[in-house]
Amino acid sequence: MVLSGCKGCSFSKGFSKDLNTKLSVTYNGFTAERFALVDANMQPLKDNRVQGNSSFSLVAYNIANYTLADNKAYPACEMTLNDDAGKTLLHAPDIFAEKAPDGVSAENGKYVTVTATYTIPAALKGKTLHAIVRVTDRKNPGNVILMKDDVIVQ
Repeated sequence: MVLSGCKGCSFSKGFSKDLNTKLSVTYNGFTAERFALVDANMQPLKDNRVQGNSSFSLVAYNIANYTLADNKAYPACEMTLNDDAGKTLLHAPDIFAEKAPDGVSAENGKYVTVTATYTIPAALKGKTLHAIVRVTDRKNPGNVILMKDDVIVQ
């Protein structure tokens, strides 16, 4: 079950919450086709349990409304993974910084899909982890998608 809403008449500002996987999303300025918590094979999960010694991803499919400059889009994506005590296990300030430092073509930037993948060691079995993904537009900082999920390692 997914709850969603928007503020005012603009569908580029709102929220979404999947009550099964616990994935919550807020967005402003961007639009996206859908959001999902998926396993290592990119299959949507039915709940927020993930296997240790595997990986999972938070995915925003077909993000649109990037500000174009010089016929290019400039996506940015920050990833964080914290444990229950608040200790940061992973922090990547911008996964696009190396892959697309000079932006992406307008055609490629028209619909960007962001897949933020976390690999979970078996030693974290029984723990709850807090995954956070923040997608932004380097040319328009007001455009943001914030995805959060609390996953339980099995």
